[in-house]
Amino acid sequence: MRHLSVALTTLVLAGGGLVAPAAAASPATGAAPARAASSGQDVSLERFERPKHRAVEAARSRGERRLARTTARTAVPSAPVVSEIAPRTVPSFSMVGATWSPTPGLGDVVVQVRTRTADGWGAWQEIPQDEETVEAGRPGTEPMYVGESDAVALQVASSSGSVPRGLRLETLDLGSDGAGSATSASAPVSSLAQAADASPTFTPKPAVISRSSWGASAGGSCDSPRVGMTTFGVTLHHTAGSNSYTKAQSRSIVRGIQSYHVKSRDWCDIGYNVLVDKYGQIFEGRKGGLDRTVRGAHAGNAKVNTYSMGVSMMGNYDTANVGTATRSALVKVIGWRLGTFYRGAKGTWSADGKTYQVIHGHRDVLGTACPGRNGYAYLPTLRNSVASYIADYDSEIKRYAAKLGRDLTGYPYASEYGNATQRKTFFQAMELYWKQGVGVFWVGGLVRGEYNHLGAHAGVMGFPTALHVRTADPAVSVQRFERGSVYRVVRGSGTIALGIHGGIEDLYRELGESEGRLGAPETRVYRKPGLSRARFDGGIITQRDGSPAEVAYR
Repeated sequence: MRHLSVALTTLVLAGGGLVAPAAAASPATGAAPARAASSGQDVSLERFERPKHRAVEAARSRGERRLARTTARTAVPSAPVVSEIAPRTVPSFSMVGATWSPTPGLGDVVVQVRTRTADGWGAWQEIPQDEETVEAGRPGTEPMYVGESDAVALQVASSSGSVPRGLRLETLDLGSDGAGSATSASAPVSSLAQAADASPTFTPKPAVISRSSWGASAGGSCDSPRVGMTTFGVTLHHTAGSNSYTKAQSRSIVRGIQSYHVKSRDWCDIGYNVLVDKYGQIFEGRKGGLDRTVRGAHAGNAKVNTYSMGVSMMGNYDTANVGTATRSALVKVIGWRLGTFYRGAKGTWSADGKTYQVIHGHRDVLGTACPGRNGYAYLPTLRNSVASYIADYDSEIKRYAAKLGRDLTGYPYASEYGNATQRKTFFQAMELYWKQGVGVFWVGGLVRGEYNHLGAHAGVMGFPTALHVRTADPAVSVQRFERGSVYRVVRGSGTIALGIHGGIEDLYRELGESEGRLGAPETRVYRKPGLSRARFDGGIITQRDGSPAEVAYR
Protein backbone atom coordinates (compact mmCIF):
# COMPACT_ATOMS: atom_id res chain seq x y z
CA MET A 1 0.00 0.00 0.00
CA ARG A 2 1.29 3.45 -0.91
CA HIS A 3 1.28 6.14 1.79
CA LEU A 4 1.24 9.65 0.34
CA SER A 5 0.96 11.63 3.55
CA VAL A 6 3.88 13.30 5.30
CA ALA A 7 3.74 13.39 9.11
CA LEU A 8 5.17 16.63 10.49
CA THR A 9 6.33 16.92 14.11
CA THR A 10 7.11 20.43 15.34
CA LEU A 11 9.13 21.19 18.45
CA VAL A 12 8.11 24.74 19.30
CA LEU A 13 9.80 27.31 21.52
CA ALA A 14 6.92 28.50 23.68
CA GLY A 15 7.24 30.60 26.84
CA GLY A 16 10.93 29.78 27.19
CA GLY A 17 10.44 26.01 27.02
CA LEU A 18 10.50 23.42 24.29
CA VAL A 19 7.11 21.76 24.00
CA ALA A 20 7.57 18.15 22.96
CA PRO A 21 5.78 15.05 24.27
CA ALA A 22 8.80 12.77 23.98
CA ALA A 23 11.39 11.05 26.16
CA ALA A 24 15.04 12.00 26.07
CA ALA A 25 17.63 9.91 24.27
CA SER A 26 21.29 9.44 25.11
CA PRO A 27 23.71 10.44 22.37
CA ALA A 28 26.62 8.32 21.30
CA THR A 29 30.07 8.96 22.68
CA GLY A 30 31.33 12.34 21.56
CA ALA A 31 27.97 14.06 21.62
CA ALA A 32 27.87 17.67 22.68
CA PRO A 33 27.03 17.94 26.39
CA ALA A 34 23.37 18.53 27.02
CA ARG A 35 22.65 21.95 28.52
CA ALA A 36 19.16 21.11 29.65
CA ALA A 37 17.51 18.41 31.69
CA SER A 38 17.06 15.07 29.92
CA SER A 39 14.16 13.81 31.98
CA GLY A 40 11.47 14.20 29.36
CA GLN A 41 10.33 17.53 30.82
CA ASP A 42 10.14 20.72 28.74
CA VAL A 43 13.69 21.66 27.80
CA SER A 44 14.88 25.25 28.21
CA LEU A 45 16.80 26.70 25.29
CA GLU A 46 19.63 28.54 26.94
CA ARG A 47 21.58 31.45 25.46
CA PHE A 48 25.37 31.21 25.38
CA GLU A 49 27.76 34.06 24.71
CA ARG A 50 30.93 32.92 23.01
CA PRO A 51 33.53 35.06 21.22
CA LYS A 52 32.80 35.35 17.56
CA HIS A 53 35.13 33.46 15.27
CA ARG A 54 37.61 35.79 13.59
CA ALA A 55 36.43 34.66 10.15
CA VAL A 56 32.94 35.85 11.03
CA GLU A 57 34.23 39.20 12.29
CA ALA A 58 36.32 39.70 9.15
CA ALA A 59 33.55 38.84 6.69
CA ARG A 60 32.40 41.89 4.76
CA SER A 61 29.04 40.61 3.57
CA ARG A 62 26.45 38.05 4.53
CA GLY A 63 27.39 36.04 1.44
CA GLU A 64 31.06 36.01 2.49
CA ARG A 65 30.12 34.92 6.00
CA ARG A 66 28.02 32.04 4.65
CA LEU A 67 30.76 30.89 2.29
CA ALA A 68 33.35 31.08 5.07
CA ARG A 69 31.07 29.06 7.28
CA THR A 70 30.42 26.32 4.72
CA THR A 71 34.05 25.94 3.66
CA ALA A 72 35.43 25.70 7.22
CA ARG A 73 32.90 23.64 9.15
CA THR A 74 33.58 22.45 12.67
CA ALA A 75 31.64 20.31 15.12
CA VAL A 76 30.51 23.46 16.91
CA PRO A 77 29.37 26.59 15.03
CA SER A 78 31.98 29.36 14.96
CA ALA A 79 29.36 32.00 15.76
CA PRO A 80 27.85 32.19 19.28
CA VAL A 81 25.55 29.28 20.11
CA VAL A 82 22.30 30.85 21.24
CA SER A 83 19.96 27.84 21.55
CA GLU A 84 20.25 24.11 22.00
CA ILE A 85 17.96 21.12 22.16
CA ALA A 86 19.30 18.24 24.20
CA PRO A 87 19.31 14.83 22.52
CA ARG A 88 15.77 13.47 22.66
CA THR A 89 13.62 10.76 21.18
CA VAL A 90 10.92 11.91 18.78
CA PRO A 91 8.47 10.07 16.49
CA SER A 92 10.21 8.34 13.59
CA PHE A 93 11.36 10.77 10.88
CA SER A 94 13.74 10.99 7.93
CA MET A 95 13.81 14.71 7.12
CA VAL A 96 14.59 17.65 9.40
CA GLY A 97 14.70 21.43 9.22
CA ALA A 98 14.38 24.51 11.41
CA THR A 99 12.25 27.65 11.01
CA TRP A 100 11.79 30.86 12.97
CA SER A 101 9.84 34.09 12.88
CA PRO A 102 11.35 37.21 11.26
CA THR A 103 13.89 38.56 13.77
CA PRO A 104 15.35 42.05 13.18
CA GLY A 105 19.14 42.17 13.37
CA LEU A 106 19.48 38.39 13.55
CA GLY A 107 22.21 38.10 10.91
CA ASP A 108 23.37 34.72 9.71
CA VAL A 109 22.02 31.62 11.42
CA VAL A 110 23.93 28.35 11.70
CA VAL A 111 21.78 25.30 12.46
CA GLN A 112 23.40 21.95 13.21
CA VAL A 113 21.71 18.65 14.00
CA ARG A 114 22.63 15.15 15.07
CA THR A 115 20.25 12.31 14.41
CA ARG A 116 20.09 8.71 15.59
CA THR A 117 19.54 5.92 13.10
CA ALA A 118 19.65 2.15 13.54
CA ASP A 119 23.46 2.48 13.41
CA GLY A 120 23.53 4.93 16.33
CA TRP A 121 24.17 8.65 16.60
CA GLY A 122 25.67 10.36 13.60
CA ALA A 123 28.00 13.35 13.44
CA TRP A 124 26.86 16.96 13.66
CA GLN A 125 25.62 18.21 10.30
CA GLU A 126 24.95 21.79 9.30
CA ILE A 127 21.58 22.41 7.64
CA PRO A 128 22.10 25.20 5.10
CA GLN A 129 20.16 28.37 5.82
CA ASP A 130 17.70 29.18 3.03
CA GLU A 131 17.77 32.88 2.19
CA GLU A 132 14.56 32.70 0.15
CA THR A 133 12.12 35.41 1.26
CA VAL A 134 9.92 36.13 -1.76
CA GLU A 135 7.09 34.00 -0.41
CA ALA A 136 6.78 36.17 2.73
CA GLY A 137 6.79 33.01 4.82
CA ARG A 138 8.90 31.96 7.81
CA PRO A 139 12.69 32.19 7.56
CA GLY A 140 14.48 28.90 8.00
CA THR A 141 16.85 26.26 6.73
CA GLU A 142 16.61 23.95 3.80
CA PRO A 143 14.93 20.61 4.59
CA MET A 144 17.60 17.93 5.03
CA TYR A 145 17.06 14.23 4.29
CA VAL A 146 18.81 12.25 7.05
CA GLY A 147 17.43 8.73 6.61
CA GLU A 148 15.20 6.82 9.01
CA SER A 149 15.82 8.31 12.48
CA ASP A 150 14.18 8.31 15.90
CA ALA A 151 16.11 10.93 17.92
CA VAL A 152 17.58 14.37 17.34
CA ALA A 153 19.79 17.04 18.93
CA LEU A 154 20.07 20.65 17.81
CA GLN A 155 22.45 23.61 18.09
CA VAL A 156 21.60 27.08 16.77
CA ALA A 157 24.12 29.90 16.43
CA SER A 158 23.72 33.41 15.05
CA SER A 159 26.35 35.90 13.94
CA SER A 160 24.61 38.63 15.95
CA GLY A 161 24.32 36.55 19.11
CA SER A 162 20.54 37.02 19.03
CA VAL A 163 18.05 34.17 19.48
CA PRO A 164 15.75 33.57 16.51
CA ARG A 165 12.19 34.31 17.54
CA GLY A 166 9.64 31.52 17.39
CA LEU A 167 12.29 28.86 16.76
CA ARG A 168 10.89 25.51 15.62
CA LEU A 169 12.58 22.22 14.91
CA GLU A 170 10.61 20.37 12.23
CA THR A 171 10.92 16.61 11.77
CA LEU A 172 9.08 14.86 8.93
CA ASP A 173 8.08 11.22 8.57
CA LEU A 174 7.99 10.74 4.81
CA GLY A 175 6.03 7.50 4.80
CA SER A 176 6.83 4.93 2.14
CA ASP A 177 6.11 3.94 -1.45
CA GLY A 178 5.39 0.29 -1.93
CA ALA A 179 6.28 -1.71 -5.00
CA GLY A 180 3.96 -1.02 -7.87
CA SER A 181 3.49 2.67 -7.03
CA ALA A 182 2.20 4.87 -9.83
CA THR A 183 4.93 6.26 -12.09
CA SER A 184 5.15 9.02 -14.66
CA ALA A 185 1.98 9.71 -16.57
CA SER A 186 4.03 9.75 -19.78
CA ALA A 187 6.42 6.83 -19.30
CA PRO A 188 7.42 4.11 -16.82
CA VAL A 189 10.23 4.85 -14.42
CA SER A 190 12.58 2.53 -16.27
CA SER A 191 12.46 4.79 -19.34
CA LEU A 192 12.97 8.10 -17.56
CA ALA A 193 15.71 10.35 -18.95
CA GLN A 194 16.02 8.28 -22.16
CA ALA A 195 14.33 10.72 -24.53
CA ALA A 196 17.36 11.18 -26.79
CA ASP A 197 21.01 10.37 -26.18
CA ALA A 198 22.50 12.09 -29.22
CA SER A 199 21.95 15.67 -30.40
CA PRO A 200 18.38 15.62 -31.76
CA THR A 201 17.04 17.86 -34.55
CA PHE A 202 14.18 18.63 -32.19
CA THR A 203 14.82 18.53 -28.45
CA PRO A 204 12.25 16.13 -26.97
CA LYS A 205 10.73 16.54 -23.55
CA PRO A 206 12.12 13.83 -21.28
CA ALA A 207 9.76 11.64 -19.32
CA VAL A 208 8.87 13.38 -16.08
CA ILE A 209 7.26 12.03 -12.91
CA SER A 210 4.24 14.27 -12.55
CA ARG A 211 3.01 15.93 -9.37
CA SER A 212 0.07 13.56 -9.21
CA SER A 213 2.42 10.57 -9.52
CA TRP A 214 4.66 11.60 -6.62
CA GLY A 215 1.67 12.61 -4.50
CA ALA A 216 1.89 16.41 -4.40
CA SER A 217 -0.54 18.32 -2.22
CA ALA A 218 -2.49 21.20 -3.72
CA GLY A 219 -0.57 23.79 -1.73
CA GLY A 220 -1.83 27.36 -1.58
CA SER A 221 -2.28 30.29 -3.94
CA CYS A 222 1.05 31.66 -5.17
CA ASP A 223 1.71 35.38 -5.44
CA SER A 224 1.96 37.25 -8.74
CA PRO A 225 3.68 37.06 -11.09
CA ARG A 226 3.09 33.32 -11.21
CA VAL A 227 4.78 32.95 -14.60
CA GLY A 228 7.74 34.84 -16.08
CA MET A 229 7.60 36.16 -19.64
CA THR A 230 10.36 33.77 -20.79
CA THR A 231 13.27 31.58 -19.68
CA PHE A 232 16.59 33.38 -19.48
CA GLY A 233 18.49 30.80 -17.45
CA VAL A 234 18.68 27.72 -15.25
CA THR A 235 19.71 27.76 -11.58
CA LEU A 236 21.31 24.52 -10.34
CA HIS A 237 20.80 23.48 -6.70
CA HIS A 238 21.29 20.46 -4.49
CA THR A 239 19.03 19.43 -1.62
CA ALA A 240 21.99 18.47 0.63
CA GLY A 241 21.47 15.85 3.35
CA SER A 242 22.00 12.13 2.92
CA ASN A 243 22.90 10.50 -0.39
CA SER A 244 21.73 7.12 0.94
CA TYR A 245 18.24 6.67 -0.46
CA THR A 246 16.63 4.12 -2.73
CA LYS A 247 14.99 4.78 -6.05
CA ALA A 248 11.60 4.08 -4.50
CA GLN A 249 12.22 6.56 -1.66
CA SER A 250 12.75 9.50 -4.02
CA ARG A 251 9.02 10.22 -4.27
CA SER A 252 8.65 10.47 -0.52
CA ILE A 253 11.67 12.79 -0.32
CA VAL A 254 10.07 15.14 -2.86
CA ARG A 255 6.82 15.03 -0.86
CA GLY A 256 8.76 15.83 2.28
CA ILE A 257 10.43 18.85 0.68
CA GLN A 258 7.03 20.13 -0.46
CA SER A 259 5.50 19.55 2.96
CA TYR A 260 8.34 21.43 4.65
CA HIS A 261 8.10 24.34 2.22
CA VAL A 262 4.30 24.59 2.55
CA LYS A 263 3.64 23.69 6.20
CA SER A 264 6.84 24.81 7.89
CA ARG A 265 7.93 27.75 5.74
CA ASP A 266 4.38 28.92 4.86
CA TRP A 267 5.10 28.96 1.12
CA CYS A 268 2.43 28.30 -1.50
CA ASP A 269 4.19 25.21 -2.89
CA ILE A 270 7.52 23.44 -3.30
CA GLY A 271 10.20 25.98 -4.19
CA TYR A 272 11.97 24.09 -7.02
CA ASN A 273 10.63 23.74 -10.57
CA VAL A 274 12.37 20.41 -11.19
CA LEU A 275 14.11 17.82 -9.00
CA VAL A 276 16.47 15.11 -10.30
CA ASP A 277 17.50 12.15 -8.16
CA LYS A 278 20.71 10.15 -8.30
CA TYR A 279 18.98 7.48 -10.39
CA GLY A 280 18.10 9.94 -13.18
CA GLN A 281 14.43 10.26 -12.26
CA ILE A 282 13.03 13.71 -13.09
CA PHE A 283 10.27 15.12 -10.88
CA GLU A 284 7.91 17.96 -11.71
CA GLY A 285 8.17 20.55 -8.97
CA ARG A 286 6.11 23.71 -8.49
CA LYS A 287 2.58 23.64 -9.93
CA GLY A 288 1.91 25.38 -13.22
CA GLY A 289 3.64 23.01 -15.61
CA LEU A 290 7.14 22.76 -17.04
CA ASP A 291 6.45 24.30 -20.45
CA ARG A 292 6.34 27.82 -18.98
CA THR A 293 8.69 29.71 -16.68
CA VAL A 294 6.70 29.21 -13.50
CA ARG A 295 8.09 31.51 -10.80
CA GLY A 296 9.74 29.40 -8.14
CA ALA A 297 11.15 30.09 -4.68
CA HIS A 298 14.69 28.78 -4.87
CA ALA A 299 17.27 31.45 -5.68
CA GLY A 300 16.74 34.19 -3.08
CA ASN A 301 16.37 36.78 -5.85
CA ALA A 302 12.95 37.72 -7.24
CA LYS A 303 14.06 38.15 -10.85
CA VAL A 304 16.10 34.97 -10.90
CA ASN A 305 13.11 33.11 -9.45
CA THR A 306 10.88 34.61 -12.15
CA TYR A 307 13.07 34.13 -15.22
CA SER A 308 15.05 30.97 -14.50
CA MET A 309 14.15 27.33 -14.00
CA GLY A 310 15.23 26.05 -10.58
CA VAL A 311 16.61 22.49 -10.90
CA SER A 312 17.70 20.69 -7.73
CA MET A 313 19.84 17.57 -7.57
CA MET A 314 18.61 15.34 -4.78
CA GLY A 315 21.59 14.66 -2.53
CA ASN A 316 24.68 16.27 -1.04
CA TYR A 317 27.04 17.26 -3.85
CA ASP A 318 29.47 18.82 -1.45
CA THR A 319 30.51 15.26 -0.58
CA ALA A 320 29.36 13.19 -3.57
CA ASN A 321 30.22 13.50 -7.25
CA VAL A 322 27.42 14.03 -9.76
CA GLY A 323 26.72 10.57 -11.14
CA THR A 324 26.17 9.47 -14.73
CA ALA A 325 22.39 9.00 -14.40
CA THR A 326 21.95 12.42 -12.82
CA ARG A 327 24.13 14.06 -15.47
CA SER A 328 22.15 12.47 -18.30
CA ALA A 329 18.83 13.58 -16.82
CA LEU A 330 20.08 17.13 -16.20
CA VAL A 331 21.29 17.48 -19.78
CA LYS A 332 17.97 16.30 -21.15
CA VAL A 333 15.62 18.35 -19.00
CA ILE A 334 17.74 21.53 -19.19
CA GLY A 335 18.41 20.98 -22.89
CA TRP A 336 14.70 20.56 -23.56
CA ARG A 337 13.83 23.78 -21.73
CA LEU A 338 16.55 25.89 -23.33
CA GLY A 339 16.21 24.34 -26.79
CA THR A 340 12.46 24.82 -27.01
CA PHE A 341 12.82 28.42 -25.79
CA TYR A 342 15.46 28.99 -28.52
CA ARG A 343 18.05 29.80 -25.87
CA GLY A 344 21.71 28.79 -26.05
CA ALA A 345 23.46 27.06 -23.17
CA LYS A 346 26.58 29.25 -23.02
CA GLY A 347 25.39 32.85 -23.08
CA THR A 348 24.76 35.24 -20.21
CA TRP A 349 21.85 37.26 -18.88
CA SER A 350 21.56 40.08 -16.36
CA ALA A 351 19.24 40.97 -13.50
CA ASP A 352 19.53 43.77 -10.95
CA GLY A 353 22.88 44.79 -12.37
CA LYS A 354 24.43 41.32 -12.01
CA THR A 355 25.37 39.05 -14.92
CA TYR A 356 24.81 35.29 -14.80
CA GLN A 357 25.75 32.40 -17.03
CA VAL A 358 22.65 30.91 -18.66
CA ILE A 359 23.32 27.76 -16.62
CA HIS A 360 24.54 28.92 -13.22
CA GLY A 361 24.73 27.71 -9.64
CA HIS A 362 22.74 28.95 -6.67
CA ARG A 363 25.98 30.28 -5.18
CA ASP A 364 26.30 32.66 -8.16
CA VAL A 365 23.10 34.35 -6.98
CA LEU A 366 23.71 34.30 -3.21
CA GLY A 367 26.60 33.59 -0.88
CA THR A 368 25.83 29.91 -0.37
CA ALA A 369 27.66 26.63 -0.93
CA CYS A 370 24.76 25.29 -3.06
CA PRO A 371 24.94 23.23 -5.27
CA GLY A 372 27.93 21.90 -3.33
CA ARG A 373 31.61 21.89 -4.30
CA ASN A 374 31.26 18.98 -6.72
CA GLY A 375 27.96 20.23 -8.09
CA TYR A 376 29.46 23.65 -8.78
CA ALA A 377 32.59 22.16 -10.32
CA TYR A 378 30.34 20.20 -12.71
CA LEU A 379 28.76 23.37 -14.15
CA PRO A 380 31.29 23.92 -17.01
CA THR A 381 30.84 20.32 -18.11
CA LEU A 382 27.07 20.67 -17.84
CA ARG A 383 27.10 23.78 -20.05
CA ASN A 384 29.20 22.00 -22.67
CA SER A 385 27.01 18.89 -22.56
CA VAL A 386 23.78 20.86 -22.93
CA ALA A 387 25.30 22.96 -25.73
CA SER A 388 26.24 19.76 -27.59
CA TYR A 389 22.84 18.23 -26.91
CA ILE A 390 20.93 21.13 -28.47
CA ALA A 391 23.50 21.97 -31.17
CA ASP A 392 21.47 20.33 -33.94
CA TYR A 393 18.12 21.55 -32.67
CA ASP A 394 16.15 23.00 -35.57
CA SER A 395 12.53 23.62 -36.41
CA GLU A 396 10.54 25.55 -38.99
CA ILE A 397 9.10 27.72 -36.22
CA LYS A 398 12.54 28.54 -34.82
CA ARG A 399 13.79 29.61 -38.24
CA TYR A 400 10.67 31.63 -39.02
CA ALA A 401 10.76 33.39 -35.64
CA ALA A 402 14.38 34.38 -36.24
CA LYS A 403 13.37 35.80 -39.63
CA LEU A 404 10.57 37.86 -38.07
CA GLY A 405 12.83 39.16 -35.30
CA ARG A 406 12.28 39.60 -31.58
CA ASP A 407 10.95 43.15 -32.00
CA LEU A 408 7.91 41.63 -33.70
CA THR A 409 7.53 38.29 -31.91
CA GLY A 410 8.66 39.16 -28.39
CA TYR A 411 10.27 36.42 -26.27
CA PRO A 412 9.05 32.81 -26.30
CA TYR A 413 6.53 32.43 -23.48
CA ALA A 414 6.23 28.63 -23.53
CA SER A 415 8.16 25.72 -24.96
CA GLU A 416 7.67 24.75 -28.57
CA TYR A 417 5.64 21.56 -28.56
CA GLY A 418 3.84 19.15 -30.88
CA ASN A 419 4.92 16.21 -32.98
CA ALA A 420 6.54 15.34 -36.31
CA THR A 421 3.67 16.79 -38.37
CA GLN A 422 2.47 19.84 -36.41
CA ARG A 423 3.98 22.20 -33.85
CA LYS A 424 3.26 25.41 -31.92
CA THR A 425 5.14 28.05 -29.92
CA PHE A 426 3.66 30.81 -27.74
CA PHE A 427 5.46 34.15 -27.97
CA GLN A 428 4.68 37.33 -26.08
CA ALA A 429 3.17 39.04 -29.12
CA MET A 430 1.92 36.11 -31.18
CA GLU A 431 1.64 32.38 -31.62
CA LEU A 432 3.48 30.54 -34.37
CA TYR A 433 2.04 27.37 -35.90
CA TRP A 434 3.56 24.87 -38.27
CA LYS A 435 1.82 22.00 -40.01
CA GLN A 436 3.43 19.62 -42.46
CA GLY A 437 2.31 20.42 -46.00
CA VAL A 438 0.86 23.78 -44.91
CA GLY A 439 3.80 25.79 -43.57
CA VAL A 440 4.46 28.28 -40.76
CA PHE A 441 2.05 31.12 -39.99
CA TRP A 442 1.66 33.50 -37.07
CA VAL A 443 -1.53 34.58 -35.33
CA GLY A 444 -1.56 37.80 -33.31
CA GLY A 445 -3.55 40.73 -31.99
CA LEU A 446 -7.34 40.57 -31.90
CA VAL A 447 -7.32 37.63 -34.31
CA ARG A 448 -5.25 35.68 -31.80
CA GLY A 449 -7.80 36.34 -29.06
CA GLU A 450 -10.74 35.20 -31.20
CA TYR A 451 -8.85 32.16 -32.49
CA ASN A 452 -8.03 31.07 -28.94
CA HIS A 453 -11.63 31.70 -27.87
CA LEU A 454 -12.65 29.19 -30.54
CA GLY A 455 -10.16 26.55 -29.33
CA ALA A 456 -7.13 27.53 -31.45
CA HIS A 457 -5.72 24.71 -33.60
CA ALA A 458 -7.60 22.05 -31.62
CA GLY A 459 -10.95 23.83 -32.06
CA VAL A 460 -13.36 24.42 -34.92
CA MET A 461 -10.88 26.47 -36.99
CA GLY A 462 -7.91 24.12 -37.29
CA PHE A 463 -4.42 25.37 -38.18
CA PRO A 464 -3.74 28.69 -39.92
CA THR A 465 -3.19 28.43 -43.68
CA ALA A 466 -2.35 32.05 -44.47
CA LEU A 467 -1.25 35.29 -42.85
CA HIS A 468 -3.59 38.07 -41.74
CA VAL A 469 -4.22 40.28 -44.81
CA ARG A 470 -6.30 43.29 -45.82
CA THR A 471 -9.32 42.94 -48.10
CA ALA A 472 -10.79 45.32 -50.69
CA ASP A 473 -13.01 46.62 -47.89
CA PRO A 474 -10.82 49.07 -45.89
CA ALA A 475 -12.77 48.24 -42.72
CA VAL A 476 -12.17 44.46 -42.94
CA SER A 477 -9.08 42.22 -42.86
CA VAL A 478 -8.99 38.44 -42.66
CA GLN A 479 -6.86 35.43 -41.71
CA ARG A 480 -7.64 32.00 -43.13
CA PHE A 481 -7.61 28.72 -41.24
CA GLU A 482 -8.23 25.11 -42.25
CA ARG A 483 -11.95 25.22 -41.45
CA GLY A 484 -12.79 28.89 -41.18
CA SER A 485 -11.73 32.55 -41.21
CA VAL A 486 -11.31 35.24 -38.57
CA TYR A 487 -12.42 38.69 -39.75
CA ARG A 488 -11.07 41.85 -38.12
CA VAL A 489 -13.75 44.52 -38.50
CA VAL A 490 -13.48 48.24 -37.74
CA ARG A 491 -16.75 49.61 -36.37
CA GLY A 492 -16.86 53.28 -35.41
CA SER A 493 -14.08 53.93 -32.92
CA GLY A 494 -13.63 50.24 -32.08
CA THR A 495 -12.36 47.06 -33.70
CA ILE A 496 -13.57 43.48 -33.23
CA ALA A 497 -12.48 40.04 -34.47
CA LEU A 498 -15.13 37.42 -35.36
CA GLY A 499 -14.73 33.77 -36.32
CA ILE A 500 -16.86 32.40 -39.18
CA HIS A 501 -16.48 28.71 -39.90
CA GLY A 502 -18.00 25.56 -41.36
CA GLY A 503 -20.82 25.70 -43.88
CA ILE A 504 -21.63 29.29 -42.92
CA GLU A 505 -18.14 30.41 -43.89
CA ASP A 506 -18.34 28.47 -47.16
CA LEU A 507 -21.54 30.26 -48.17
CA TYR A 508 -20.31 33.67 -46.99
CA ARG A 509 -17.21 33.38 -49.16
CA GLU A 510 -19.31 32.29 -52.14
CA LEU A 511 -21.40 35.44 -51.68
CA GLY A 512 -18.38 37.76 -51.78
CA GLU A 513 -17.77 38.19 -48.07
CA SER A 514 -17.77 41.83 -46.90
CA GLU A 515 -17.66 43.10 -50.49
CA GLY A 516 -20.94 41.34 -51.27
CA ARG A 517 -24.49 42.14 -50.27
CA LEU A 518 -24.10 40.72 -46.76
CA GLY A 519 -21.31 43.12 -45.82
CA ALA A 520 -19.13 42.64 -42.76
CA PRO A 521 -19.85 40.17 -39.93
CA GLU A 522 -21.69 41.46 -36.85
CA THR A 523 -21.33 38.26 -34.79
CA ARG A 524 -19.23 35.13 -34.75
CA VAL A 525 -20.99 31.84 -35.49
CA TYR A 526 -23.18 30.95 -32.55
CA ARG A 527 -25.34 27.99 -31.66
CA LYS A 528 -29.06 27.76 -31.09
CA PRO A 529 -31.04 24.54 -30.61
CA GLY A 530 -30.69 22.54 -33.81
CA LEU A 531 -28.77 25.16 -35.77
CA SER A 532 -25.77 27.46 -36.14
CA ARG A 533 -26.07 31.12 -37.18
CA ALA A 534 -24.10 34.29 -37.84
CA ARG A 535 -25.34 37.84 -38.39
CA PHE A 536 -23.95 40.27 -40.95
CA ASP A 537 -24.60 43.90 -41.86
CA GLY A 538 -26.95 42.86 -44.64
CA GLY A 539 -28.52 39.65 -43.38
CA ILE A 540 -28.21 36.29 -41.61
CA ILE A 541 -26.73 32.95 -42.58
CA THR A 542 -28.29 29.93 -40.86
CA GLN A 543 -27.27 26.30 -41.05
CA ARG A 544 -29.64 23.78 -39.55
CA ASP A 545 -28.06 20.56 -38.34
CA GLY A 546 -27.67 18.16 -41.25
CA SER A 547 -28.67 20.74 -43.86
CA PRO A 548 -26.84 23.23 -46.11
CA ALA A 549 -26.40 26.82 -44.99
CA GLU A 550 -29.01 29.38 -46.15
CA VAL A 551 -28.93 33.17 -46.38
CA ALA A 552 -31.72 35.60 -45.51
CA TYR A 553 -31.08 39.20 -46.58
CA ARG A 554 -32.46 42.17 -44.72
